[in-house]
Amino acid sequence: MNYDKLLGAARALGLKQKDMAKIAHITESTMSLKISGRYPFTSDEIRQLVEHMKIPPERIGEYFFTPKV
Repeated sequence: MNYDKLLGAARALGLKQKDMAKIAHITESTMSLKISGRYPFTSDEIRQLVEHMKIPPERIGEYFFTPKV
């Protein structure tokens, strides 16, 4: 998956990868693996990030389910 949009939104909010990890209740190294596409996000991790970042429900797919080209 391509998480560029997610990372861009996080940066716009002043969040770093370590902040995103805390929000999702995972380690920084696990967040790195998920952002790189090596492991998928769980539904709970997605929910935590979406709620904190105020991503509209209808746009979740753009942030979490866009395939790499």
